[in-house]
Amino acid sequence: IGAGGPAGGLDAANILKPALARGELRCIGASTHDEYRESIEKDAALARRFQTVVIEEPDDASTLAMLEGARGHYERHHGLRIRDDALRATVRLARRHLRDRFFPDKAFDVLDEASARIRAQRESRPDEIDQLAREVARLAAGVEVAAPEERAVAERTLEGAQARLSTLEERWREEGELDRALSETRRALGEARSELERAESAGDVARAAEVRYGTLKYLEEQERDLDARWTALMAEGSLVPREVGPAEVAAVIARRARVPLTRVLEGERERLLHLEERLGGRVLGQAEAVSAVSEAVRRMRADLRARRKPASFLFVGPTGVGKTELAKALADALFDDESALIRIDMAEYREAHAVSGLIGSRPGLVGSERGGFLTEQVRRAPHSVVLFDEIEKGHPGVIDLLLGVLDEGRLTDAQGRFCDFSNTILLLTSNLGVQEANAASDDPEERRRIILDVVERSLRPELFNRLSGVIAFNALGAEEVARIVSMHLGTIGDQLREQHGAELVADAEAVEWLAELAHDPAYGARPVERTVDRYVLADLSRLVLSGAVAAGHLVRLQREGDELALLAGTPEEVAGLAAGAGA
Repeated sequence: IGAGGPAGGLDAANILKPALARGELRCIGASTHDEYRESIEKDAALARRFQTVVIEEPDDASTLAMLEGARGHYERHHGLRIRDDALRATVRLARRHLRDRFFPDKAFDVLDEASARIRAQRESRPDEIDQLAREVARLAAGVEVAAPEERAVAERTLEGAQARLSTLEERWREEGELDRALSETRRALGEARSELERAESAGDVARAAEVRYGTLKYLEEQERDLDARWTALMAEGSLVPREVGPAEVAAVIARRARVPLTRVLEGERERLLHLEERLGGRVLGQAEAVSAVSEAVRRMRADLRARRKPASFLFVGPTGVGKTELAKALADALFDDESALIRIDMAEYREAHAVSGLIGSRPGLVGSERGGFLTEQVRRAPHSVVLFDEIEKGHPGVIDLLLGVLDEGRLTDAQGRFCDFSNTILLLTSNLGVQEANAASDDPEERRRIILDVVERSLRPELFNRLSGVIAFNALGAEEVARIVSMHLGTIGDQLREQHGAELVADAEAVEWLAELAHDPAYGARPVERTVDRYVLADLSRLVLSGAVAAGHLVRLQREGDELALLAGTPEEVAGLAAGAGA
């Protein structure tokens, strides 16, 4: 639409409209929501010639039914079996990990690729036979050069390996012949069923009876016989995979989503039951916040909520204590990707007109064809963590939008379309009351009470009462800062190992010294990264660039008086340097 016509000339739409108006042309068009708004909806004369049918993304049950219907086609095309649990795994894992595409397209693609990978493995020699063949070749070469007194033993070893290889090759040949016969029978069955449908549609009763009671019956009996032989053979174990199961589907998902296979195979129940451990490993010193968020997620996933109200929390506390980090950790724990976090900095929405940035501009205004940032992000990824950072800085009009989301779990955009938030987790952060608490008391419990009191007085009651919980984050102590320093050093060590093959170790005294420098109750953990960069990363970078760090080397971080020292070299060299420094 719009193609082929310069300004003022005839384009494809103007060519089609007369024929459509006269009823001379029957046309079915397909378009995305965005393309429809940009190209068709603007042309009222063209839009009214069509009856709009909105095709929404199917849910999991509908997608599974589609896969079951297409399973026979994929089995015949690839010549293998697709198990029921493979179909369920395809829907479940594609929903969780492939968030940038839609059902049923992504489910069909995953199933097709998993089947194609199995087919490719079947058409090449199995790894077990290939490895044994190389072993036979090595043993044969050893017999040729063996000493006379060792030749008899070497020949017997070679004969044993050759016998095992012959047995495996014979079994592989038998599996292949039976598999090809079964695939050919199923292909013939598919053709016979198609021919039966054509005969019945044409009213050819004689041909339909011949196919139904002759060809089809014979092929079905042959399939049952081959299937029984196949089941008996597979009970002894197969050299190559002959069916698609959950493991094969998970391998495809892991490659496409770029996540470790072990994370894909991890059960959803186990992941949720141990959510506190995963979150607590990244967010230190905030046990109450971690526990409250974990319980809310489990209630949501178990679907035990009274309404479709999303879980929502307000995190309050000093800067740098882990409010935003908990949101990132939650997105990573649930979706294996921190990018599943939709972050909205409320400092950018101080003005009344900023509302259009979240839900889109009203029809007729510039940019109305584009959706809002918030509604479009959630529409594309309904299972997300949404973070409203520094909520107190947002305009009251923006806060009004949140009321319906927090209460009913939905939001209407500027185009009048509903956006479902019931599967999201809404997190709000704020620094309200921190200054008052710091000025009033040094007692942690008293500070928490003051912060919560200020928050309750500052926020609108209708917003405060719609939240699932308000959680005051604790100020970080010296112990938590030391653990955060260790985490940063561990990250640097992982990068050093991956890129240069060297190991980084840090003495407890060095970690304690860095933690003392970085500990500032007013800024939480934010000074940690700057401190580690200044005192560790700068010197380590110079060592790497100078060539002092190579594969197999050890880099030791130790305290020497009021300074840190980096010792690099082989483990023996570093041990000698450390002993000399200690002396």
